[in-house]
Amino acid sequence: MKRTRIVNCVVNGRARDVPDGSTIDDLARTLTGGVVPTGLAASVDDVEIPRNEWTTTALTDGARLDVVPVVGCG
Repeated sequence: MKRTRIVNCVVNGRARDVPDGSTIDDLARTLTGGVVPTGLAASVDDVEIPRNEWTTTALTDGARLDVVPVVGCG
């Protein structure tokens, strides 16, 4: 039986285990029920990650992520 390696990270202040190889996009889809809405921002270890890099930015052990709605003013 093949075991999936687990990555331990902190998401929005809460500990979370995700499968190794998961990306920010994978996590955002999990958090939102499968569809990533526009108007979200993500940072890893206090560095904002552009939306076009979410599918290629893998989560690593110990990473601190924030996925939050973007609020515009005008």
